[in-house]
Amino acid sequence: MKQSNNLINMEKTNLVLYRGITLPIEKAEQIKDNILKNGLTGDEWEGWRFPIFDFKNNLEYLFNKPDLTIKDTRSENDVRNAICACGDEMGASYYALKHNRHRNTNEISLVIKFSVPISDLNVDGRDFLYPCFQFWDHHNSNSLKLQKEWLKRIYGVGIVRYFDKATLAKEHMYRIAMCDLAIQDSQIINDHSNNVIPIGGRYYTVFCSAFFVRLPIQPNQIISVEQAMPKTFQSQISVYDFIEGNLAKIK
Repeated sequence: MKQSNNLINMEKTNLVLYRGITLPIEKAEQIKDNILKNGLTGDEWEGWRFPIFDFKNNLEYLFNKPDLTIKDTRSENDVRNAICACGDEMGASYYALKHNRHRNTNEISLVIKFSVPISDLNVDGRDFLYPCFQFWDHHNSNSLKLQKEWLKRIYGVGIVRYFDKATLAKEHMYRIAMCDLAIQDSQIINDHSNNVIPIGGRYYTVFCSAFFVRLPIQPNQIISVEQAMPKTFQSQISVYDFIEGNLAKIK
């Protein structure tokens, strides 16, 4: 298997992220200028802002809670507003050029590069990590060792304790809740940002790392807003390979 760069600088407190967006060409320059001037608040264009949950200060207690459910991990008292971004420019370019585009519409694709504190991030596990936690044994349980190895490569060794607990539970709500915990673990966030393995997620998404970013993002955190450049979008491992246990064939 191809090795990912999971060497961590423990003093690193900020990450550089990339967000791919697609805009109507007649509005693009105005929105770009607004982002550079005012940062990101989630109100810049349709569908940019959505809620996430924040319980980082309670993570260890919840991890050891035997009757953990999503009621514990998705409390309305812990809601924050966020946007999505990738830790790699390829992933952001995919969203800008492919995933977010509309047919027969005159649009422009942009990549926003910005810096953000790790404390303001959660892993975005919707298209890969959550299905892996929930459906790892959907086909059979014979590939557990390889499944665990792949998760370590993509999310770092810290993912193992959460995945191990998920694999011991039959209840899918417990598995989902355990993944809710994993995406808030700062070590996993840091390790995932170093992943260089292209992931194929649900809906044909392709990225190396994906995050939820707490809003707002200040203008001094914006590094650049540039037109997305064409790239090759080819995954090395897909969520379907993982769920179906087809991992031995992947190099």
